[in-house]
Amino acid sequence: MSAGQQPQSGRIPVQFRNVNLPPAEQIKIIEVDPEQTVDIIRKQVQEAFNIPDTQTAELISAGHNLQGGKRFKEYNVGKKDVVTVIPRQRPGFSVRL
Repeated sequence: MSAGQQPQSGRIPVQFRNVNLPPAEQIKIIEVDPEQTVDIIRKQVQEAFNIPDTQTAELISAGHNLQGGKRFKEYNVGKKDVVTVIPRQRPGFSVRL
């Protein structure tokens, strides 16, 4: 979302910080619908940060690991909060060297 744009109805801009990227690339602001489940928002985050299908994104806010089946609003994440994104290898996928 660029400066001056309004979020779509019901959606809020949230800052996500991917700790595995260089500092200049770590933060992305993504509009999310707080009524959606964390699983749906996790997919949005993975697309925004180009996290491959072999990985998943662990989302952490205020010291809480956001659980997939819950709605995003249950974690009271607001516009000024930063959600930490930690890419992790999916179970069952191995990395070949």
